Amino acid sequence: IWNFFRMRNHVLHAIYLYQMGRANSDDMLSALLIFAATSVLMTVKSFWKSLTALLLLMLGVMGVVITFSRTLYIVVIVCIALIVFLGNRKESWQGMRRLITAGLAGVAALIPFYYSSRVLRLMLLSYGFRFLSTQHLGTDLSLVNRYVEWKYEWQDILRSPILGYGFGGQFRTFSIIRFAHSWMTFSHSSYLYIIFKTGFIGGALFFGAYVSFLIKGFRLLRSDRLTQRTRIILRASMGYLIGMLIYAYAAPVLDSKTDLIWVGLIWGYLLVLGKHVNPQAGIAASISSSTRQIL
Repeated sequence: IWNFFRMRNHVLHAIYLYQMGRANSDDMLSALLIFAATSVLMTVKSFWKSLTALLLLMLGVMGVVITFSRTLYIVVIVCIALIVFLGNRKESWQGMRRLITAGLAGVAALIPFYYSSRVLRLMLLSYGFRFLSTQHLGTDLSLVNRYVEWKYEWQDILRSPILGYGFGGQFRTFSIIRFAHSWMTFSHSSYLYIIFKTGFIGGALFFGAYVSFLIKGFRLLRSDRLTQRTRIILRASMGYLIGMLIYAYAAPVLDSKTDLIWVGLIWGYLLVLGKHVNPQAGIAASISSSTRQIL
């Protein structure tokens, strides 16, 4: 809400801050809010709970829209489809029906603002053209500039492939937009960023752990011992983890403390949930650990 007031008063200033990552907008937190609201709408039957979830969904959508991130738009759409797919047939049908209703209501509510605000029309038109330009993978300046950046970064990775350059490391790249060389402390590919900073060893350890938690989450979703609330949270959590992996392809998110805090909390939640769902495994692990200490 604060960001929308900010945009209303200083549109150009706000857009610059969002693009430079210096604004108050928390991209993936808005996405997580959408995933949680979607998961709730799939399950609850209470009118007031559904209405609250719809309001949260709209706030999350507003937060994502003002990030002006084409990649995040795609991430949210894909992860919403994934969350709906993770429910049973009844939950999936209810989720799709409510999401379609919410989408139509949102478009209807936007129409008066669209025709009453020239700035809003110009922004939507401008960004619509920019979004459509992503299909020109070989000519879109923003994308080509990232290809050049990744090429320079990959060349530096090959010079120190084992342990990387550490978290203070920088790499030199060339901007085809500004026609100048510069030193980069972050990367628009979080996969290359992790390998550049920690080497192939660190990258394998990190992404290996990430994939193992994804597998654990999908296995937990198959359990019949989950409560309704747990299933809602677990679906939203899995959507967030998958969304991070997709977003990381072309955005600097794995070097973001705010985004990784949520990843850490979700990993911890999966560990606790695993012990709750399968307590015998936790007991067996404790016995095995105690046996090894005695030996």
